[in-house]
Amino acid sequence: MKEILSNTWINFAIRNIAAEIDNHFRILRLYKEPVFVLGIKEAGLTFSTELSSMLTVPHSLRWVCVNYYDPKIDKPKGKAPQIIESNFTELKGARVLIADCVIDSGMTMKTVYKAVMEHGAKCAHSIALIVKPKAHLHAVNFYGYTVPDKFLVGYGLDTHGEKRDLSSIYEKET
Repeated sequence: MKEILSNTWINFAIRNIAAEIDNHFRILRLYKEPVFVLGIKEAGLTFSTELSSMLTVPHSLRWVCVNYYDPKIDKPKGKAPQIIESNFTELKGARVLIADCVIDSGMTMKTVYKAVMEHGAKCAHSIALIVKPKAHLHAVNFYGYTVPDKFLVGYGLDTHGEKRDLSSIYEKET
């Protein structure tokens, strides 16, 4: 496998993203309002947890489970992602930071963003460690790197449920 991002570069990006978010909240004086980091399971678990640990803005960490990829073929199951596990009621009136490890097409982020806003969030920001060229960048508020449009594994990203535990991000061999 070809390494795309080492763990050192991943941590560097997460520190920078956290600093950008903290500065955003400090400049706008938003520290007194409720803030939630909403991590997208499964791929976004590691990234969301690390980001949460590096943020200084007071916040709570929550999860949403979205089903979009068929693990047997590593491709989208259908036309739209489906939210299969969430608790959006506590997000009403809050500022929400929706975090995922990678944005491929932007469909998952778009689906979660829409649901969060429909449940009364004051605002939502999208955050990703990496984005691919076909992603809708205008919809990504904070991100670390743009990477080639290749199948990636590691740091939460998997293939058939495997390789999610790698500490760096690799291009999957074809």
